[in-house]
Amino acid sequence: MEDVTSQFNLGYADGVSTTNFNFMLRTCCNGTMSPSDALGGANPKNFNPDSITMEQLVKPASSQTGDAQDVNVVGNGNDTESPDPFDPVSLRINPENTGVAIKKVTTTIRCWKPDKQDFVRVRPGDEWRLDVMLLEEEGSDVSYLVSHSLHDELASECFPARLVLAVTRSNTPFLWRLKLPRSNGRVCRWGNSAMEAAKLAETKWVRVVSNQTTKCYDVFEATGINVEPQWPDDLEFKDILRICFKDRFIDSIDHPFVQRLRGKI
Repeated sequence: MEDVTSQFNLGYADGVSTTNFNFMLRTCCNGTMSPSDALGGANPKNFNPDSITMEQLVKPASSQTGDAQDVNVVGNGNDTESPDPFDPVSLRINPENTGVAIKKVTTTIRCWKPDKQDFVRVRPGDEWRLDVMLLEEEGSDVSYLVSHSLHDELASECFPARLVLAVTRSNTPFLWRLKLPRSNGRVCRWGNSAMEAAKLAETKWVRVVSNQTTKCYDVFEATGINVEPQWPDDLEFKDILRICFKDRFIDSIDHPFVQRLRGKI
């Protein structure tokens, strides 16, 4: 035992107890060599320091085969520890690579009249508006876009409307549905006041509130909103129409909504 501890520069005189020295030897054998190489096949859990020799602990480099490997001996100052996965150095983000490239994808666009509490803006330009024929579910804001080929066939059920691209304060795009006068020339106070509000909204943030006494919309202009709206520049108007009416486009008399209107289903 004295020969072994003197070559390791460790021993009982250095304050290493028998239990600790057993642990050091066992760690050495388990961490740097296989038990068969270190102890000739002995079980490292059962060995006794008094019964082993230096030849059993350290295998000479000349007897190794294959790639040369360094053998760390406990107490020689070359011990290595496994990296700590919670070391702040290994977890800190790279300030040059903090941005993640993402883009919002518009999958839903409503066709409706703005809520009375919403300030909105309208995108100017003829390319962002279209006069169409719509069918509307009674008692709801759900509108169906009618194909041009069915305008005459469904003239008694549908109505003319102007669709303009608009956004809310949260920059959520929608199609503002503005009813147009019918061919009989009858004046619609609701429709005219809504048109005026939409025109003002091209340059100002506005909200509209129905006034049942005057039978038109009251228009309120925001005086403290100085930010400009953000438009979905990755979409053309035809894309906006497709998203809005993807499941509400009537191009056949056999459409379920038309069949229901006519009492056939």
